[in-house]
Amino acid sequence: MEKHLCRVKFHNGLIVCASEVLCTDCPERKKCQEITINLDEKYEGVRECMSHDSYRREKRKMKQKRWGK
Repeated sequence: MEKHLCRVKFHNGLIVCASEVLCTDCPERKKCQEITINLDEKYEGVRECMSHDSYRREKRKMKQKRWGK
């Protein structure tokens, strides 16, 4: 997982702005909260997906038979 420290602004429980840097020109920058956001990695689980029984070769290309476990 990727970990990002962000400044987030909420309005009625919804995120209206999120940034990893302090926006110096924003008039409402004092309303921002610092929170940590964890994002899944782009290729998380790729090893399980490309196990020996989850793909086959077809015309010299890899074709996937199933997704994950």
